[in-house]
Amino acid sequence: MDDHLPFIRLPLSLSDEGNVVASTALDDDEFKTHKVQFIQAVFGYGAFLQARGRQSPLSDAFLAVFVGLLEVLELNAPGEAEQCRSHLQLLLERVFAKPDPV
Repeated sequence: MDDHLPFIRLPLSLSDEGNVVASTALDDDEFKTHKVQFIQAVFGYGAFLQARGRQSPLSDAFLAVFVGLLEVLELNAPGEAEQCRSHLQLLLERVFAKPDPV
């Protein structure tokens, strides 16, 4: 079964259009290349925010990306969005867990 969506909905904050054409299916290497380019773009946005005097430019840039990605996922696959939110919450709790006092 092919679950690849030919069109995806974007939130209004990202596009004036309701739907955009989805990328063709990517293999692992192609996705890795795009992921690196995406991360470079996020750091570029952080530099833009820093030049405008933001107090926490990188965290602001990354937070905008996290929220945007979750919003797109919710619009296109609500069930998977809930699963992703749950996994992300668990991961964040574990990564940023306070060590037990000794």
